[in-house]
Amino acid sequence: MNVVKNIEVIQKVGIFPCWVKLAYGTSSTGVVRIVSKEEIITKLSKFSDENEFIVQEEIIGDQCTIQAIFQKGKLIASHQYLALSTGFGGVASRRISINEPDLLKSVEKIGRKLNWSGPLMLDFIRDKNSGVAYIIEGNPRTGETY
Repeated sequence: MNVVKNIEVIQKVGIFPCWVKLAYGTSSTGVVRIVSKEEIITKLSKFSDENEFIVQEEIIGDQCTIQAIFQKGKLIASHQYLALSTGFGGVASRRISINEPDLLKSVEKIGRKLNWSGPLMLDFIRDKNSGVAYIIEGNPRTGETY
């Protein structure tokens, strides 16, 4: 992941395909997939007034989510699921419950270090080649309940 200050810097980073995200956004607004240097200007021109972007290299693998509840840094409850398919905004439209102890340990560590109270939801992608799981997004809320 790289944090860059303008569109020109994204061209210099040169990681394709990649996901470019506005530093602040909601419901996947301001999230664009870029597959080549040539697409940068056309796909990001509407964000020319922005002064900070997050650039994430595309990772091919399974998307997992952990929704957790903390009280003063202590994990109280959690639920984990694997996205079987995604819909609007990358939200899992079909999912299955899973048990990934290593991911839960990561969430628990983050909550403890932040002395977090309340909901915390983290999305991960587990690289299909290396097996390494990467945090791709976090939210101070629980996810959808439908």
